[in-house]
Amino acid sequence: PDGRYRVRVLIAREEYRGLRAYFLAERWNWSVEKLSEELRRIRYEPYAPVRKQLLKLLFLINQKRKTAGYKKVAADVFRYRRDIVKVFEPTAAMPVREAA
Repeated sequence: PDGRYRVRVLIAREEYRGLRAYFLAERWNWSVEKLSEELRRIRYEPYAPVRKQLLKLLFLINQKRKTAGYKKVAADVFRYRRDIVKVFEPTAAMPVREAA
């Protein structure tokens, strides 16, 4: 309430619901290795609120796995450190344009 704007980084609601539906529908019963590999492919920068969402997803998956008698998936499948990128500098994914 100091009148300033704040930035909050989250996975969009619909996107998060889609991830949850994808993993909780039938993927939760895959082997730990296969499920870990699939969870590692989720590519969001691990800002604290995003990590919280991903860990909540993992909690829900492990809850289902525990009920069915499967082994838990470890929380180390996610990245916990962000990649620092310099603003306004070209990256490998962004080609450098030459002036015309």
